[in-house]
Amino acid sequence: MVYLRPEDARVNYLETLRRKRDLIYKFFFVLEHRLQLIKGVISVKDPVKSGMLSWRNRISPSIGVEGAIQDQEMRVALRKNKERSRRERPTPSPDEAARVRDAALEWEGNDLSAATRYLIASLKSLGGARAGGACDLTVRSMTVVILQEFPKPAYAAIPSLSDLGEDNPACDDLRRAIIEDLKALKARGRKFLFPTVLEKGSRSRGLPILIDLFIEILDYIWVERAEFVRGRRNRGSASNSDHVFLSQNTADALSPGSVGRMMKELLRKAGVPGSGHRLRATFAEDIVRDLYLRDRAQNGGHYNVDAILMLAAEYMGHDDPESLRPYINNILKQERALEGEPVMFEEADAPTMRIISQALSEPGADELRALLQRIASGLQATA
Repeated sequence: MVYLRPEDARVNYLETLRRKRDLIYKFFFVLEHRLQLIKGVISVKDPVKSGMLSWRNRISPSIGVEGAIQDQEMRVALRKNKERSRRERPTPSPDEAARVRDAALEWEGNDLSAATRYLIASLKSLGGARAGGACDLTVRSMTVVILQEFPKPAYAAIPSLSDLGEDNPACDDLRRAIIEDLKALKARGRKFLFPTVLEKGSRSRGLPILIDLFIEILDYIWVERAEFVRGRRNRGSASNSDHVFLSQNTADALSPGSVGRMMKELLRKAGVPGSGHRLRATFAEDIVRDLYLRDRAQNGGHYNVDAILMLAAEYMGHDDPESLRPYINNILKQERALEGEPVMFEEADAPTMRIISQALSEPGADELRALLQRIASGLQATA
């Protein structure tokens, strides 16, 4: 048998072809060197080499090829070289993640709508959803959240939020009331809602969804998803799925593979390096930074890293909080390039305080600094 090398044979050297070639070689190797049924067909001496791997080194040691230890050492060396040459996929910045969401809104195609792509990209970049979590989000889980937050008789009578997709005055009133309640909840300082999803290893967790994004998903359920379900019903192929995002072909939940391909297309269109999973990392770094700044603003240099990582792990659905330590390390490195102390303000007051802070750094700010110190002393005395 003669070793067929890519440079000798003018063929496409595909992975399937390599596996078939190796299987044939293994078969004849066992016949000659293990069972002695043939002779002079396969040789293990002075094998022809291709790059760093020879015929012998391509055979699994489990069939008894000599030099298994040497083969293992070579595999280890090759793996190390691969690790050295590997380029880490970067974590998209918040601005880059926004470009990906914008690319989703501009998408034109027949497979999935722009709104579907936008909402899934938002769940990943603004809520840390895995592909499986975005696919598993159900109308029922969102209904449960509404009933927990707003235990009103009118809402309790709704079997599912999807039932409010009908075009009639009663549904209009209930939809409007739910939206107003959610906006009032945000005005009181709430940021996330946590519907339950099943993700990695079929484990359940509360998926953090921004209230504004939750409202957008509700609008999607009541308009686009409702129209799709009605269209299927009118064609005699009604969908029984409760999942929020439905496949156009099966009317069942999207598959994680479909979401992965979708994210890859969006990242390429937006010109952002990375992967769909790295969009989840964008949220991870954002949530770790937010928790760190809040703890630092309250406790100064006595912030608790372990508590920050433990809470961040709950947001991310991680079993091991230590897996998020690189994010806090990166934030600390970024902080050392800046001067000052983090201070927390209400969102409405932040622009004003930013202007005051900038004014204090300008030349001739002594009078302003003295005024603020007198005000602070007065507040402290009356506290």
